[in-house]
Amino acid sequence: MMDAQMTFSIDEKSTTYTRSHSKGRGGRGERENFSAAHATSPEVWKALVEAFDLDSFKKLKDGPSRLPVDGTDSAVIVVTPNGAVRVVNCVDCNEGKLGDFYRLFEKLLYETKSKEKEDTAKDKLRVLRRETSFWGPGPSESLSITEQLTSFSWYLNAEKREALFATSPEVWGKFVELFDGEAFRKLKNGKRITKTGAMEVNLRLGTSDGYISFTNCQNCSEGKARGFFMLLEEQHAAAKSKAKPSK
Repeated sequence: MMDAQMTFSIDEKSTTYTRSHSKGRGGRGERENFSAAHATSPEVWKALVEAFDLDSFKKLKDGPSRLPVDGTDSAVIVVTPNGAVRVVNCVDCNEGKLGDFYRLFEKLLYETKSKEKEDTAKDKLRVLRRETSFWGPGPSESLSITEQLTSFSWYLNAEKREALFATSPEVWGKFVELFDGEAFRKLKNGKRITKTGAMEVNLRLGTSDGYISFTNCQNCSEGKARGFFMLLEEQHAAAKSKAKPSK
C-alpha cells in the first residue's frame, strides 16, 4: 500500500492544499510533496457560508471505510467558534441543504489541486502524534496536531472522550520554530516496562521526508528537544481538558 496523504483547507483568508506520498512500497522510500496556496476571495467565502447549514451537517453519518477498496478514507471537518464537527466518508453529502455547499467545496478542491507544484522543502513538519497506553487495565490516549487541527481521544473500556478544535497559529508556529529534524533523529527509545500498570508513550512526528518515531523517549527533555516536547506536553494537557464524552 502506498503511504499517501492529502489536506485541503479553506478559511476566510487563505486556501491551502498539500499532497504527500512515498515512492516505495509500504510507505518506504523517498517522499514526493506537492502544495498550492492562495488567498480566499470574499465572494468564494460568502458563497460557502451561505450554502452551509450546521444543523444539517451535524446530522450526517459516517460511511464505511474505503481502505479495503481503494485505500482512501476522506474526512471533512468544519471548525466553528463552538468547536469542530467531522464526518468521514460521507454518503449523503450531496443531498438536501448541503448539496450546494459540497459541490462548491469539491469544485474549489479541484481548482486548487490543478495549481499544485512540487514542494522541495526538507524536513518540513506536517503532523505530531502522541499516543499513551498502559500494560493491563488503564486508559488509552491519542493526540494529533497539524497546522489546521488538534484532535484528542481518550478510551477506557466502553467510555470514550474526544476533543477536536483548530490549532492556533501561534502554537503551530512555535512547534515549527523548535523542530529540528537532524537532532530529533538522534533521539533514542527508552526502556520498555512490561509490568501491569506501566505506561508507554509513543511519539510520531510526520515530516516532508517521512516519519520520526520513538517509544518512551530517553532524552526528549535534553538539548534542542526540550522546548519542543515541553510544548507538546502542554498541548496534550490542554486538549485533554477540553475532551467531552463521545456519543
